Amino acid sequence: MADPNDAGEWMLVPDAAENLDIKEATLRVRISRNTVRHRKGNDGRVRVFIPNNITASITPPIPPPEAAQDAIRHPAPEIPLEAISALRDAYEARIDDLKGAYEARVDELRAITMELADRHDLEVDRMAKLHREEIARMIDHHRAQTAGMQGQLDHANAVEGEVRAVLLDLLKALGEQK
Repeated sequence: MADPNDAGEWMLVPDAAENLDIKEATLRVRISRNTVRHRKGNDGRVRVFIPNNITASITPPIPPPEAAQDAIRHPAPEIPLEAISALRDAYEARIDDLKGAYEARVDELRAITMELADRHDLEVDRMAKLHREEIARMIDHHRAQTAGMQGQLDHANAVEGEVRAVLLDLLKALGEQK
């Protein structure tokens, strides 16, 4: 004989949620807690079993903890509307204060950021000036060395010219002696 719990229909989660008149997210939580029958179909999508007798598919809720049961037995006292209004006004004032403090802090941080950006720009300019000065010194040193080397080259060329002249004179003199 067939189990009466097997009479029903397997539905995709969105359709089952609509059929049960609950949010899809609520049904997915129930699926994750295994409080409703479900399975993954061949297409990889989750299906939920909706029995003809709908109440059979819903697992009874877990009873609340002892503290919650005490709260149910001893409900909180009625709070006067004026007190709620005063609390709301106090919270709104606190929120406004916090928003003001937040905006002030944002302004302060913007000012600090701008000051740091200005300092950074000044430091970059200072370092660029130092580098330009160092490069200028190096260029001047290089020019001085080049000028010194040019002087030595000119002197060597002059000496070479003199040596050639002396050697030519010697060769002439030797040629005349023969």
